[in-house]
Amino acid sequence: MNKISNECNNILDNHKRTLTIMRISLFFLFIGILSSQAMNSFSQETKFTFNLKSIAIKEVCNEIEKKSDFRFVFSSDARKITNQKISLNVDSETINNILDIILSNTNLTYNIIDNQVAIFKDANKKPATEKTIPDEIIQPEKKKVTGKITDKNGESIIGANIIEKGTGNGTVTDIDGSFTLNVAPNALLQVSYIGYLTQEVSVAGKTSFRIVMQEDNQTLQDVVVTGYQVIDQKLFTGAANKVKMDDIKISGESDLSKVLEGRVAGVSVQNVSSTFGTAPKIKIRGSSSIYGYEKPLWVIDGVVLEDAIEVSMDQLNTGDLSTLISSGVAGLNMDDIESMQILKDVSATALYGARAMNGVIVIQTKKGRAGTLNINYSGNFTTRAVPSYSDFNILNSQEQMSVNRELYEKGWINVARTQFESIHGPFGKMFDRIKDKEINWVGTNDEMNAFLRKYETANTDWFDLLFQPGLMQQHTLSFSGGSDKASFYTSLGYLNDEGWTIADKMGRYTALMKGTYKITDKFTVVTTGNISYRDQQLSGVSNVSGDIGGVNRYTGKIERNFDNNPFMYALTTSRAIRPYDENGELEFFRRNFVDYNIVDELSKNKTFVTVRDMSFITDLNYDIRKDLSVSGKLSVRYFNSKRERMIHEKSNEANAYRAGMRDTDNEIIKDQNPFLYERPGSTTGEKYSILPEGGMLNSIDNIMTNYYFTGNVNWNPVFRNDHRFTFLLGSEIRYIDRVESFNDGYGHFFDYGNVSKPSQNYLEYLEMKGESYFGKNYGYDRFAAFFFNYGYSYLGKYILNGTSRLDGSNRLGKSATARWLPTWNIGGKWLMGEEDFIKNIRWIDALNLRVSYGLNATLGAVSNATDLFYTGKSYRPLHPSASELSMRLYDLENRDLTWEKQYEFNVGLDAAFLSNRIVTEFNVYNRRGFDLIGLYYSNGVGGQILKTGNVADMNSHGVEFSINTTPVKSPDFKWDLGFNYAHNKNKITALNSNAWVSRAVSVFGIPVLYGPVRGIYSTRFAGLDNKGVPTFYDKDDNVVHYLDVQTSDLSNLVFSGNLEPSTHIGINNIFSYKGFTFSCLFTGQFGHKKRVMQNFNYYYTDHQALSAHMKNRWRMAGDEKKTNIPAIYDMTELMKHPEMYKIATAYNLYGMSDVWLADASFIRLKNIGFSYRLPQSWLQSLKIKQASLSLQGSNLALLWVADKKKLGGEDPEFVWSGGTTMPITKQYTFTLNIGF
Repeated sequence: MNKISNECNNILDNHKRTLTIMRISLFFLFIGILSSQAMNSFSQETKFTFNLKSIAIKEVCNEIEKKSDFRFVFSSDARKITNQKISLNVDSETINNILDIILSNTNLTYNIIDNQVAIFKDANKKPATEKTIPDEIIQPEKKKVTGKITDKNGESIIGANIIEKGTGNGTVTDIDGSFTLNVAPNALLQVSYIGYLTQEVSVAGKTSFRIVMQEDNQTLQDVVVTGYQVIDQKLFTGAANKVKMDDIKISGESDLSKVLEGRVAGVSVQNVSSTFGTAPKIKIRGSSSIYGYEKPLWVIDGVVLEDAIEVSMDQLNTGDLSTLISSGVAGLNMDDIESMQILKDVSATALYGARAMNGVIVIQTKKGRAGTLNINYSGNFTTRAVPSYSDFNILNSQEQMSVNRELYEKGWINVARTQFESIHGPFGKMFDRIKDKEINWVGTNDEMNAFLRKYETANTDWFDLLFQPGLMQQHTLSFSGGSDKASFYTSLGYLNDEGWTIADKMGRYTALMKGTYKITDKFTVVTTGNISYRDQQLSGVSNVSGDIGGVNRYTGKIERNFDNNPFMYALTTSRAIRPYDENGELEFFRRNFVDYNIVDELSKNKTFVTVRDMSFITDLNYDIRKDLSVSGKLSVRYFNSKRERMIHEKSNEANAYRAGMRDTDNEIIKDQNPFLYERPGSTTGEKYSILPEGGMLNSIDNIMTNYYFTGNVNWNPVFRNDHRFTFLLGSEIRYIDRVESFNDGYGHFFDYGNVSKPSQNYLEYLEMKGESYFGKNYGYDRFAAFFFNYGYSYLGKYILNGTSRLDGSNRLGKSATARWLPTWNIGGKWLMGEEDFIKNIRWIDALNLRVSYGLNATLGAVSNATDLFYTGKSYRPLHPSASELSMRLYDLENRDLTWEKQYEFNVGLDAAFLSNRIVTEFNVYNRRGFDLIGLYYSNGVGGQILKTGNVADMNSHGVEFSINTTPVKSPDFKWDLGFNYAHNKNKITALNSNAWVSRAVSVFGIPVLYGPVRGIYSTRFAGLDNKGVPTFYDKDDNVVHYLDVQTSDLSNLVFSGNLEPSTHIGINNIFSYKGFTFSCLFTGQFGHKKRVMQNFNYYYTDHQALSAHMKNRWRMAGDEKKTNIPAIYDMTELMKHPEMYKIATAYNLYGMSDVWLADASFIRLKNIGFSYRLPQSWLQSLKIKQASLSLQGSNLALLWVADKKKLGGEDPEFVWSGGTTMPITKQYTFTLNIGF
């Protein structure tokens, strides 16, 4: 088949866009590198003018120091020579030229690293003369010391300064990190390097040293970054945890949000789908809202990451196309992330006020450090395991055909029904052949048996056909460096995923440019540019079609009209179906009344996603004096995404809109096809196709433009050294425009010039419904806030901290009390470890008690500050030509609709013991949420019955505990062990809302009064009757076949538990031996339920894959005492049954029953890693600073599942919704890191 021409054009366009983005990125990279060279050479380009007579060389160096930032150090054997007298007369010469002149007649040479100039003896250089060097005064006795300086990983540190304390005698380390210096016998060596703590080492009694530099913990560990402030950890009263990306990164995981699982107490991560771009369910301290947005606030380099579209936790379960752009951090390259700070309680999140009820995750990207140019490359190469039927409880083809024969015997498959069935498999195909007289079924069954035998032995492995290891590779190249005046970090990233299935693939390009410029000693500017581009392809799917909150009102299951999800297809399609016939040609069966082959459909029915995301941030900081500064931040972001469905004119989905209209179709198909339409008022019952020819090109474009500004004044006075204050006064403004446009191109011809020609039937159909095939929606979000933060510390032991903030949003009611919300908090901290009665206990390093209380809030999923009207066309089904422009009231103004709010109380204890070998944290909290937003049924005043309002209240409480310890530590071996535990329970105390039975029993669940935010209900199974039909207990404990499911009355159901885990654990081990490191991470979730995937019914099609439980189904009277798997009902008997609908309902209720509700608690081996850091001696000749190799395995095993038998291979985290969803899978990654 010819390729889809539009797809080709799309690919060309994407390549053009990609090249453009790469050009822009390379331009910025080029500028960054030039900037780095300028930074490194700025001082070296400084010009000097001297006219000096008979002056010592070292005095010339002193003159240079006076006129510049250069600082000189001299090796001990060079100091004598620098007393040599010279004359110097230069005009506007660089330091390099001057040093060449003054050292020309000596055997000295020099090395310049940033502003450090080292002068030392060159053994290969012969002095012109030594006679002019005057005799030196006799020096004290010296001794020669040697050493090597490394970091904690054993890497050599090049250019570290070693100075004999109290003198100018010093040197710098060479490329091996080694040094030699002559010093006094009892001298102290001062060792320093940018980014590390300065050390003093005594040389008394030693001549050889190995010095390990320690990172400057004040900059890396002992501060809390909130996005507004950088606070000394000792003065911070909130509950927060910092994780460094190097410690938690999972190689091969491309989405930043998913690596937090099991890492921080109180942070829960549920991976409902592994598809790139879909966000996991992330919650901090459980649910804080019922119908609103529960995910935490993401902050990148101090700027809130706004969502282009708002996707709720429930919507993440649907697998709809909107979930593909639900992860706001999918465009970030993890190699560019330095650390993440998780702010959990009201004191920690207070500065975010009415946006922080769900917690805050603050991301800090990497920045350059002063020093030489560093070039780093990181490459990840990942493959994934192909699913296997051995992991699932599915019938093989022989067992499936045995069930099909029973269906045949009981009348569900026959030559008469085949003609009007929408879907069929081998039996249906056989009856089509019989109908067409290609198979003789009169007299003997030999021809029928021969035809069916080839399908009985097919045992198709759909997983093997549709899935592949699919190499995913990610490459990052970064450059960093600079000077004290200016530093930079620049990176380019490329991610290419060949796809886990034959239908999907993805490419992502990222670029980060970050520069820090110290304009003066008081004025600093930081600029950040972040660019990402994603091009993704998936199988073609439609959104959910369920009419009750996304589920079918009769079954409680998620349904969609068209779904080509490869994973769901493999699990729900009979293994007796063959993809290819005996000749290797595609073999078609029936689906949606027309021919269908999954391989063919995946080539003709595709989804494309492109995302462009660019943001630019400028930070300004001016220090008026040491304790007073002003700062500002300006951010601009542009986001553009396109979701496009390309449905070829020869695809099954396109042909489904024409089934029944073809010459070969019968009237029964025409009558039953739900995709044909009948004109309202028709007396003939005639149906029409809205797609008589062509395919479909449907697209949704989202554009978001975001401007953000904040300005702060920070004053930190100290009085008498005992009283320390901090004051922060500031404001922020947020301006967001969102535009969503759509176009439904019915009648698109991909093979004939890539043009659209919508049929008259389609246009008439839209006119009748008052709809259009294209349109555009606008959203305007305006936000302002003012805040004041204050803190006080007495003796460095007693801390008081508080925040007041006022937030306002145009999305809420017009009344001032509704639109503007003041939030506040107050917190205290007692550093008990600083008290004398504890300070003298040597094994206690720190002991801190924290307490906080305050009010925070969040914005619900609403925007009806005024009446909401949608424009459109009038509904004229009988007279479409009379349709006219109209305006429809969508939502009444709710001037009193206000923020969702929450009071929170937190008590925490932090402790460290045995020289920080054991570090623990414990938190207890209680929350009271009120004015929670949801839908409720009103009395209809104003013409609207279903309204949005502040209808619910909720209480929650929890505990968190974490411990990080080093059980074993020796010079060569180290074992680090981390454990975290969190338990959260919530209870709704007020609720004014109703939910239908189908929603209550579904994977979505419903809020439960005096219960959890998402509880699930079940019917109470009472066993099978003597016909094998399921029975149930009603509310009066009567055994019945029928219960009403089209109601909000849940009295016949039983509350079965919480759909959300209440307890989470994480266990991390790291074993290090010299250059080898082994790590393993275990995660666990407990206390929740899951509706098991099943498709039991009173009849089946021969296209369906059935559970292996069907081998134990009821077959004869008496079996009801042995099994709870219902019978296949006889069609003839069912047709005669006086209450046939009750039998059909009984099977639906069976799927909703407590029989198929499982305990979803589990423990998972999340990650295993093995790495090796190559010895420096191997890398010296290659001029490589560091190199490492690593292997990682992720999602390797479910070590324990509470209800393993009932789940039958289902992943407890995965939601069986089809569409875009894919389960997490085992993956294996090789990583190479090299630094130059």
